[in-house]
Amino acid sequence: MRLALSLNIKVTILAVLVLPVLLALGNWQLQRADDKRAIQASFLARQQQEPVPIDAVEAEHDLAFTPIKLTGQFDRQRYFLLDNRVRAGQVGYEVLMPFRTEEEIWVLVNRGWIKGQPDRRALPEVPVPDGPVTTTGSVYVPLGDPFLLAEQDFTDASWPLVAQAVEMDKFADALSREIFPYVIRLDENAPGALQISWEPINVQPEKHLGYAVQWFAMAIALVIWFVFANTNLAQVLRAVARRR
Repeated sequence: MRLALSLNIKVTILAVLVLPVLLALGNWQLQRADDKRAIQASFLARQQQEPVPIDAVEAEHDLAFTPIKLTGQFDRQRYFLLDNRVRAGQVGYEVLMPFRTEEEIWVLVNRGWIKGQPDRRALPEVPVPDGPVTTTGSVYVPLGDPFLLAEQDFTDASWPLVAQAVEMDKFADALSREIFPYVIRLDENAPGALQISWEPINVQPEKHLGYAVQWFAMAIALVIWFVFANTNLAQVLRAVARRR
């Protein structure tokens, strides 16, 4: 039996429309994997550098993961609590506290995680180091815009302020002062640090590769379906099998 073509219009239209989408999604996941590997490499390289004073960096440069040394004092009265931060199955907050350096530069410092109260209406007591301190951390540059369920409005709110995500312009307005444009995440065991567990990326490159394989597998399955739906290949294969 010879292979013959018998075009199935519906299957053909579906394949023409869906196949490019599946291939594009697979390539997108491969690109994301490459991006995450580049971020990891940058993180590891920056971690080998010595911390520099905050006044020695320029905000318009690529500062992601740059090690920073801060000397100054935390604002004990005004700080932000990032809500719904889960650690080891427990809900808590990340503590973002303004820090005034010796150079009179105001920086927003992420001190890490603190456990929430069983009564969500009650906020945790946050310990604050006394007096001037010298501490270290790294610049955190977000990969995109924050996801917000609703617009954040800190007007007439009392301190500490509970926030969904970091919006530096609104935080600066709430503090009524100019602040460094990026958050400084404290190092583990640095003075002022709470519970620290920073990851440079939220999804590993291997996971994106897995997603890419899934999209490409679906594309291959679609091509196989297209071939069988538009030819008599199934009959040919059965005929060959009978001859054997």
